Amino acid sequence: MYITKGNHDKFNYSKIDPRIETSKYFIYDINGKLYLFSHFPTMITKDWVKKYSDDINELSKIFIDKHCDYHVHGHSHGQQFHDHFINVCIHVLHEPKKLIDIVKK
Repeated sequence: MYITKGNHDKFNYSKIDPRIETSKYFIYDINGKLYLFSHFPTMITKDWVKKYSDDINELSKIFIDKHCDYHVHGHSHGQQFHDHFINVCIHVLHEPKKLIDIVKK
């Protein structure tokens, strides 16, 4: 089980369940498409991201180098991008979504 930690997450999730792994990102093949999952998006235009630019640049490189088809992310509080970038921030969705519903789109 994987959890991508956000910029406010300080908790050690493996204390709850040792099977939980945390990472900046993970990649899953779902129906022949590669999905990059992370807290930070790879496309941001707002000035406040300067302090997260190293993380965003790293994720952008991973998205390109690994030939990912989609990027599922949070953090961007309402900023929408385009079809290959899926914002699942709770401020956008207003409720948690199941993975199957996210990848159906």
